[in-house]
Amino acid sequence: MKKYLVINEFTRPDVADKAFTKTMVVDADDANGALLQVAHDALFNKNGDKWDMAANDGRLDQSTVGIYELVSGENELPAMVE
Repeated sequence: MKKYLVINEFTRPDVADKAFTKTMVVDADDANGALLQVAHDALFNKNGDKWDMAANDGRLDQSTVGIYELVSGENELPAMVE
């Protein structure tokens, strides 16, 4: 298992130029697994996170802007979307 830093950006639907970020450190086999784990946790909101709840209700837009493997420090998200 590797450690990944996943950065999600949240914006209000009517104010896209003002964003805030939420960072999470995730243990996963690869960057795709880290992204899937974060998406699963956000969808089912097991921790009762208010930001995830607002995104699930449509009050906030959410997108992943970076997935960094902590040892290499390389953002693996661009390679995932190619």
